[in-house]
Amino acid sequence: VNPAPCDDDDDDDDDDDDDTPSNVPPWIPPPAPADCEEGEYGGNVTLRTQEDAEAFGAVYTVARSIVIEGQELTNLDALRCLEQVNSLTAIDTALERVELPSATRVMGVNFEENAQLQVISLPMAEEVDGITLVSNPQLTTVSAPAANSTIFRTWLEDNEELRDVDFRSVTEGRGVVARENPSLRRFVMPNLV
Repeated sequence: VNPAPCDDDDDDDDDDDDDTPSNVPPWIPPPAPADCEEGEYGGNVTLRTQEDAEAFGAVYTVARSIVIEGQELTNLDALRCLEQVNSLTAIDTALERVELPSATRVMGVNFEENAQLQVISLPMAEEVDGITLVSNPQLTTVSAPAANSTIFRTWLEDNEELRDVDFRSVTEGRGVVARENPSLRRFVMPNLV
């Protein structure tokens, strides 16, 4: 009698309690900040300083596009109540981290050549169509665990320290490219068809 094709002949117990990508638990998002109120629509905006970010974040929770420019803005903490943005771009900036805990829609993300950028966290963003991350040498973590757009695509290239990528809710996509990320150890996308 031949064993079934999926049987193995080792002596381990084959329990399913390991943390392999096929056993990644579904994402349960943390609650959004409690002090956020619905704001206004901000259109297209360019943020260059912490003051720019604070002024924008105090009034607006939705934007068509946000472009980060210059070497003064190091984080987007002032945008913690941002709910939606169609395009978020930062090229050659001083950003160290991008954490948007209230954002449920971040349609396009493009971060390139940000020498200090270490973390990108979009914990509640379900509507994410594209994430492009190129030549961000200190970037270690990218997390969009709720992303589930049917046209999701990502391009991750030449991010020397990138170790952890979590797109666990993505089930369909238009393309996934991850190359020249020599430190990449964990890429979670177990449901992609």
